[in-house]
Amino acid sequence: MSCGRTKCAAICENVLVPFSVQLVLEDLETSSFFSIASDASNKGNRKLFPLCIRYFDVRVGIKEPILDFYEDANETSQAIYHKIKMILQKCNLPIDKISSYAADNASVNYGKHNSVFIHLKNDVPGLISANCNCHVINNASKFAAKVLSMDVETLIIKIYNEFSSSAKNDESLKDFGEFVEIEWAQILRHVPTWWLSLYPAICRITEKWPALKSYFLSQGEDNCDKLIWKFVIDDAASDPSENNVSIPEKYLYFVHHISGLFHNVVLALENKTCASPELYEIIENLIVNLKQKRQDNFYKANAALRRLSNATNANKINSEFGEF
Repeated sequence: MSCGRTKCAAICENVLVPFSVQLVLEDLETSSFFSIASDASNKGNRKLFPLCIRYFDVRVGIKEPILDFYEDANETSQAIYHKIKMILQKCNLPIDKISSYAADNASVNYGKHNSVFIHLKNDVPGLISANCNCHVINNASKFAAKVLSMDVETLIIKIYNEFSSSAKNDESLKDFGEFVEIEWAQILRHVPTWWLSLYPAICRITEKWPALKSYFLSQGEDNCDKLIWKFVIDDAASDPSENNVSIPEKYLYFVHHISGLFHNVVLALENKTCASPELYEIIENLIVNLKQKRQDNFYKANAALRRLSNATNANKINSEFGEF
């Protein structure tokens, strides 16, 4: 059986959605507490809000269905709070049975004075804030990276842009890969709002760096992006003792090394089996790891740092890595 878009939409909106909500409400008759999660998504000039609910079912375990999905141009904390309250009342769900509220760390959700969480907490004094730990970890690494003189994240985006829209450039990179005896692989895309895209992208770039470096050097300074040129210009090649590792490359290897720590923590936090008792250990391990590396001055680039003949440069880089 098949039907057009209008009929499909009518069946989904008027039959399947009400039935799915009915099943959730039947489950909640045997579950005393539940948590809710909300977020805002832009679709063109439209602002859409899903409202998810999380509860424990004795038959299958934790369930996370969508209770409602609505459009609202008003995204103030008061508007979101009133909409959540209205949806719960429409479903005959008592607001005092909410155990926690989950959302990203935007101020509209978790501000100290006027936020969705504060409004909900006025109704439910024991409400727990289940804000996004992955967001915290990602923001921590982004703000820490501001102390570095070289912007590695922008470098990754610019290198991807060089090859993503040009088959000619891609073929040229393959030739340079064959010349330096490196197996070709597609340059991966990094999007700043995707927490798990940075590490795979930088891994791919460090693996293919000799080929990438040769490619951009062949382009010449006039035809190469200024930031990329800073990374590929080999200021250490004249001195064999430097092992042909330039100062900008030391930043590249450092970010590659340190972003792996943050990547693994986000993977652990996003794992569906991760439970609240594990959160403290995951975050504490990251903090201990970072403190230990700072104390020991252990970075992936520190072997190259020891080979730097210019002590001023070595101290400057070492200081920035420690400050990170």
